[in-house]
Amino acid sequence: MGAALVLAVLVSACERVTGMACTTEFVFGLRVTVVEEGTGDAVSEGLAGVAIRDGVPSEMEPVGNTLRGAGEEAGVFTVQVAAPGYEPWSRAGVEVVEGPCHVETVRLDAELVPAA
Repeated sequence: MGAALVLAVLVSACERVTGMACTTEFVFGLRVTVVEEGTGDAVSEGLAGVAIRDGVPSEMEPVGNTLRGAGEEAGVFTVQVAAPGYEPWSRAGVEVVEGPCHVETVRLDAELVPAA
């Protein structure tokens, strides 16, 4: 009962500050869809990613051919993606901003080039 009361107070406080009812949903700031360049085929086997903010790397969570990261974390990131049989992919300067309740998700498409 105590946790429900705290949650209700937090949602109510957020509603007063933002004018909207915020959810308790955990929002990822980064979502990267990974495909093979040229074919558009999903790349999921051995998929790994890292989001780097202020020099600090954080592993991204693979779900199928999507990587999720920067959970409820705003900032400027370098995103690195790797999978066996492909050249590494990287994007610098990816900015995740804080919304009224959660971070606003940035969606990226990573087209991996098969390794020679």
